[in-house]
Amino acid sequence: MTGVCYKGFTITARTFQLRGSGRWTLDLLIGHRQFLRAFSGAHTYNSEAAAVAGCVAFARRIIDRNRPGCSLADLVQDSARRRPHAPGLPGTRRHY
Repeated sequence: MTGVCYKGFTITARTFQLRGSGRWTLDLLIGHRQFLRAFSGAHTYNSEAAAVAGCVAFARRIIDRNRPGCSLADLVQDSARRRPHAPGLPGTRRHY
């Protein structure tokens, strides 16, 4: 799936079908410039289209800070202040 832009972030659904159940996962990436953060949830969906819509809605709640314990503040700070540790690997950063 191509990313969906929302408030300066890129949301990319990484949903996949669970073998044997026919259900689709809640699995996504939120990116800001060169940095990425992965999120997932226990909720599953009947179809891929429903899972993608669920991923985008979930990501928008995170970005809007309506999800407890899910902050993107350091992701934004990293992209504004630092360069990635390994520029060839998206989402990597130097750990201090």
